[in-house]
Amino acid sequence: MTRHLLLRSTALSLGLLLVFLGGCLASSPPSRFYLLSPLSSPESLPGTRSVIALGVGPVALPEYLNRTQIVTRAGEHQLQLAEFDRWAEPLARSFTRVLVMNLSTLLATDRIALHPWNRSTPIDYQVIVDVARFDAGEDGTASLLARWSIVDGAAREILRVRKSAFSEPVDDDGYPATVASMSRLVGALSLEIAEAIRDLSASAGD
Repeated sequence: MTRHLLLRSTALSLGLLLVFLGGCLASSPPSRFYLLSPLSSPESLPGTRSVIALGVGPVALPEYLNRTQIVTRAGEHQLQLAEFDRWAEPLARSFTRVLVMNLSTLLATDRIALHPWNRSTPIDYQVIVDVARFDAGEDGTASLLARWSIVDGAAREILRVRKSAFSEPVDDDGYPATVASMSRLVGALSLEIAEAIRDLSASAGD
């Protein structure tokens, strides 16, 4: 009799535990997934020639961004990871993809190869980007800090090296606004790189 009561008590406890866990799972909000987006309705830069062949990469992002969760800053030395707001693809891949799309439009060229490319691929200019910061802070501002260089594709000579710092206000507290601001930051970097390539191409007579 005692054993029978013990079994019934154990089964009841397990049942209540399952109900509790099921309620917890049911109450958890679904994850939301985001992508960076290219420049909206951009035009090619004046004086750009569509004969330019680009090689893009390597593009490196800091290791703290190598995760699915969207990372924001909760202070000077503290990061905050979103629990249910995530990137739909690795952020480095998304950053590179949008950079390529922007450069393609701004420089009016489809001749873009991603690193690593075949040795036989003709490249006029290689774009290398090393990102130091790419996130939004508690002050409501998104920031992008990057060091980038342009290399002559044939001579392998470094033609230009620059450090760029961009900031963009976040319209509200939601993650959609944060991602939109971060997309505009990639657009600003793309424009600066495209202008440098256009000027180099013009001076070289390409």
